[in-house]
Amino acid sequence: MNRSITSLLVVIVVAVGFMVSKNKRVARNIYKNFVESALGIKVENPLQKLYAGFILGKEHFVKEVLDKLKEESLDKGDISYRRALKTPYGAEEIFEKICKDLDVSHYEIKKNKRKEYRDMVIFLMKKSSDLTNKQIGLLLGNLSYSGVAKAHQRFLEKIKRNTGLRKKTEKIMSNVKG
Repeated sequence: MNRSITSLLVVIVVAVGFMVSKNKRVARNIYKNFVESALGIKVENPLQKLYAGFILGKEHFVKEVLDKLKEESLDKGDISYRRALKTPYGAEEIFEKICKDLDVSHYEIKKNKRKEYRDMVIFLMKKSSDLTNKQIGLLLGNLSYSGVAKAHQRFLEKIKRNTGLRKKTEKIMSNVKG
């Protein structure tokens, strides 16, 4: 754990200790017990589990926070992680919804049995989530990040030429966005 996180935790624990007890000796003992209880235990950095760069909590809590954010506030130009904040679903949920709408199994997509559908899934995942090409590739069965980029480009070209495919994709996209 880096020094700034450790310092922050120390400040928090001391503050909690003073809230529990106005007596400095008691507060120090609370802090000492806390530190000793964590000796030898590898403490995980909680900042690695942030969603959209600032929400920390379990999935239901993250969804609750996202529900409270107003759509208009997410359209401002200075919002980081805007796409992640606008997406009410996680990667697996998005993948599940797309497969259901296409009436195709995960297996068929991951094993590239239906290439057009796999390319559509890649396109929709890139549009509706904040996943990187590498993360999408892993979700789809170890497809390389460059393979994801090429499939995305291929699909963009297809929907420019094929109105029916574009409409089908837009319909699925509206279902994914909730």
